[in-house]
Amino acid sequence: AAAALALILVGASASQAAQVAPHRAAYELTLDRATSASDVIDVIGTMDFEWADSCNGWTVKQKSLMTVGYSTGESAELGWNLLSWEAKDGLKYRFLVRDLQNGAMADQFKGEAALDGPGRGGKAVYSVPEKKVVRLPPGTLFPTAHSLKLLQNAEADHTLLWEMVFDGSDAKGLFGVNAVIGRRQIQQ
Repeated sequence: AAAALALILVGASASQAAQVAPHRAAYELTLDRATSASDVIDVIGTMDFEWADSCNGWTVKQKSLMTVGYSTGESAELGWNLLSWEAKDGLKYRFLVRDLQNGAMADQFKGEAALDGPGRGGKAVYSVPEKKVVRLPPGTLFPTAHSLKLLQNAEADHTLLWEMVFDGSDAKGLFGVNAVIGRRQIQQ
C-alpha cells in the first residue's frame, strides 16, 4: 500500500503506459485517533521508502519502525524491513522481509517468484524460514506491476481494482488487494 501511495506519475497520458520515477521518501507515522473500545491508544514511528531503477528491474527498500501504546499501559516496538527486486516485465520477483518486535527479529521470509507469462500463474519458492513452494494463480501480480496497474486505471478513470498480489511478506505472501481510486486532486 505504501508503495502505491509513493508512486509518481511521470508525464503519462491516457494513451501511454504509467511509469514510476526512482525516488526516496521518509514518513512520520502517528495515530490520528482511536475508538474508545480500541486496545491501541497511541502509535508513533517512521517509514523510509526507496524505489530505484536497476536497468532490468525495480528495487524497493522499505523500513518501518513504530512504537504502539496499548490501553493496558504496555507498549511494543514493531518494525518491518523489505528488500525486493521485480523485473520490469512483471514476471520475476525476489524478496527479503524481516519483522521485528522489541528489537528482536520475529519473522523472516526470503525467496523468489516467477510467473509463466502475462496473466498466467506461476510459483513462489521460499528459502527462509524453510523451503516452501506457493502456487500463484493466473492473474497474480507482483507489487510494482500492481502499482502500475493502479496508475493505469486512475488515468483511464476506472475507479475500482481488485487483484491478487504476491509480495512475500508472510508465509503465504499472496493476498487480494481491493482499491478504490478517487478523483485526481490538483493542488495549487
